[in-house]
Amino acid sequence: MSDTTRNLIDYAAQDDAVNFRAALYSAIHDKVTAHIEAKKQEIAQGLVTQEEKEMKHKAMKKEEEKWHMKKEEEESDDKMMMKKKMMTKKEGY
Repeated sequence: MSDTTRNLIDYAAQDDAVNFRAALYSAIHDKVTAHIEAKKQEIAQGLVTQEEKEMKHKAMKKEEEKWHMKKEEEESDDKMMMKKKMMTKKEGY
């Protein structure tokens, strides 16, 4: 049993309504405040996690774009090489 509960019981047994009410409101306030703070942390963690996911997604997308650009450059280089080979063959005949 917590100290708060003991105090509430003592105030009730002594018919001390003023202190009972103050202790009860204080206990309720503490519980509500703790619950609100826990929810704030939960929401903040969710936002941070979401932001991290978005950043990872953007980084992956950027890497994918770089890969595609490199691939296109390689294909373009291959086409140029083929054209040069064909031109060389035509000149040789």
